[in-house]
Amino acid sequence: MKKIRLGRTNLEVTRWGLGGIPLATGMGGKDEETIQQVLHAALDYGINFIDTSRVYMDSETNIGAVMKTRRKECILASKSHRRGYDEVLEDIEESLKELQTG
Repeated sequence: MKKIRLGRTNLEVTRWGLGGIPLATGMGGKDEETIQQVLHAALDYGINFIDTSRVYMDSETNIGAVMKTRRKECILASKSHRRGYDEVLEDIEESLKELQTG
């Protein structure tokens, strides 16, 4: 699968990524098992960019369940809607915990 440079970084990501909203059971995702199957299928297909957010309910937790064994295969991105420095740091720590990568 063709990759492109992510912004100004040296990270190479696939043109196709996986968004986190449908990976949350409360935002369109069917159930945890189906969500994990989707994540595994995306990684098996070669997609290496997964985007989520702290506000996507259990999206980070569901992604983290797969990252326990496949973390090195992709680049994860998450967002915070908080604006204070300390608040954003709290969100980063929580995201790393939920994504099982920190």
